[in-house]
Amino acid sequence: MPTVYQRKRALVIGIDNYRVEPLKYCVNDAQDLKKALVAMDFEVTLILNCDYCKFFNEVDQFIAQITHSDLTLFYFAGHGKQMDEQNFLLPSNYDYDYRHSESKYLSENAVNVRYITKAIDEKSCCVTIYMFDCCRNNVCTRSPDQKQGLSAIHGLPETLVVFSCAPGKAAMDETYNGRNGVFMGSLLQYITESHNHIEELLRNVARDVKNQTNGFQLPYRTSSFTDSVYLLNDKQEPFGVHSRRPLKCHGRPCDKCGHCRDWRQCGIDSSDGFPVYEKRACVTCCGAKYAYHDGHGHLYDSVLNGFGSSSICTCPDNV
Repeated sequence: MPTVYQRKRALVIGIDNYRVEPLKYCVNDAQDLKKALVAMDFEVTLILNCDYCKFFNEVDQFIAQITHSDLTLFYFAGHGKQMDEQNFLLPSNYDYDYRHSESKYLSENAVNVRYITKAIDEKSCCVTIYMFDCCRNNVCTRSPDQKQGLSAIHGLPETLVVFSCAPGKAAMDETYNGRNGVFMGSLLQYITESHNHIEELLRNVARDVKNQTNGFQLPYRTSSFTDSVYLLNDKQEPFGVHSRRPLKCHGRPCDKCGHCRDWRQCGIDSSDGFPVYEKRACVTCCGAKYAYHDGHGHLYDSVLNGFGSSSICTCPDNV
């Protein structure tokens, strides 16, 4: 069953104008991704050629507005760097002069990826997608290089992390369509296809990028998704979003078929703030029913035209 969400939000950042080693296609990539996401009803914040202060401020403002029922997407195109097994995204004014420790300079003048992922994870949104379309080598360039790149990111629940190239490789600052980098050029061809869930979409992108670069660049991803995630709403239910913490008990059996109703949280009702739970079983014979949890172990049946009878959830994990 597809994962369902109530709102789609994206923070899209592209930086070309670096003081050292400027890039060519990151701004185009960010602008074109925004257009594609807006066409899919995303709320998109677009940031271009930002310095350190603006980068941090925009990240903080975006994260502050995340809610539990959001699909959250973070995309960065620009220079990236690894130091001491930590990943950093470089703002436009990054200008290390080699006179002092770069580790200290990075920590004070670049954005630590761990800061972003930790802050977003604390919001417990239902789906999180990170796309790092940045250099993955220690000399900070999107030209081909064999040095070790950004560290892989693991362990975040209901999260997909995408790098535009595999560990040990650099993303090429080249174009095959005259406007976009290799990764984004391929992504834009597939991202609006409603019949593909995002991991299938990314497999298609990886195949195309590999073929276009003769095997040099291969997008890399890690995922902890437990259900399929579609970016277009025609693959979603028209309401709600699954929680990372489903009900531990199974509610009452269905009066008609005897199957377990298996209530699972699917969002928060905006009018009264109560969690709303979806009945995953018996939809065929009972219809699409939902429930409100009153915080005291009670599940109240709800159908689309109003409330019905109440039922008691006795599992202490749900109280």
